[in-house]
Amino acid sequence: MSALLSGSASYLGEAHFQGKLYRIDYYPGVVASDHPEDLVVGDVFQLQSPDVTLPELDDYEGIGPAYEEPYEYERCLLPVTLTNGQTMRCWIYLYRYSVEGLERIADGDFLAHKGI
Repeated sequence: MSALLSGSASYLGEAHFQGKLYRIDYYPGVVASDHPEDLVVGDVFQLQSPDVTLPELDDYEGIGPAYEEPYEYERCLLPVTLTNGQTMRCWIYLYRYSVEGLERIADGDFLAHKGI
């Protein structure tokens, strides 16, 4: 993922999204939340060629004709807030399956949870 983005995107900064973060397995899943205190931390990148890069990101997330439906994730254009307070809409991959019984990562930071 980082190799794909490093060659085709500019890093804009860290942001938060109103959602809940879960450990699916060795990877995370995010679901939207109606509660303002539920925040998920992530990085925002500006894609140089979205028409090229978004299908590659979809493929990484298992979305598209090569994959069986229902897909595990859905790409949605949603508001995020950068650390400088700027709000913008970004593509976010939301988890579509049930989160019942999954470990919730309450602080919303998967990398910190993994110790990275």
